[in-house]
Amino acid sequence: MKDTPLGTRIVEVHNGSSLFTGNAGGGESNLRRCIIENDLLEAIVAMPENDFYNTGISTYIWIITNRKEERRRGYVQLLMDFKETPESKLFKNEEFGYWQVPVMRPKRDADGHLILKKGKPQMVCVKKESEQIPRLYPGGIEAFYEQEVKPYDPEAVFGEPIIGYELSFTKYFYKPVQLRSLDAIMEDIRVIERDTDGLLDEIMK
Repeated sequence: MKDTPLGTRIVEVHNGSSLFTGNAGGGESNLRRCIIENDLLEAIVAMPENDFYNTGISTYIWIITNRKEERRRGYVQLLMDFKETPESKLFKNEEFGYWQVPVMRPKRDADGHLILKKGKPQMVCVKKESEQIPRLYPGGIEAFYEQEVKPYDPEAVFGEPIIGYELSFTKYFYKPVQLRSLDAIMEDIRVIERDTDGLLDEIMK
C-alpha cells in the first residue's frame, strides 16, 4: 500500500472462505491477523445472494485502508454506514482474535498408571484437542482455564497458545427461526379435527 497524504484504499471481492479458512498460525489466519492488528480493515460488506449470474456462493467485499478516519480507528464494521443497525454492526479489532490452545493430559500406561518423566507426569496432547478462547475473554487464558476447564477436567493443562483471527457473519447476524406457539398448533389440530368431522378423534381412540 502506498503511504501518501491521502492514504490508500483497496476494495477486494472474496467468497466466504477468506473470513475463516485456516487454523491459528496458518497462512490464511496470519494474513487476517496482519490486516486487523495493523488496523487496516475498515469494513466487510456481505453482498446479496445470487448477486453474480448463475452462482449462489456468498460474496464479501473487503475495504482495506492505511488512512482510517479517527472515529474508525481500532474498529471493523460489518456491512455499511458508520452506525449500528440490525444490518450494520461495529466491533473492536480484538473481537475477531482468539487463542488456539492445545489441551494436554497426563500419559498413562495400559493399567492406568501415570507415566513419569524425570519424576513428573508426562503430558501429551490427546487426539489434537484444543480450546478456542476469544482474546476479549475476561481475564484471558488463565481465567478461561479456571472457569471452563479445571472444574470439569482437573488433570488437563494448557500448552502453548497460538493466535488466530476469523470473522463470522453468522455469529453476529444469525436470527433463530421463531417457533410457533403451542396454542397456535393446538388450534390447527382443532380445525383439522372439525374438518374431518370427528375422524381424528376416532383414530386417537
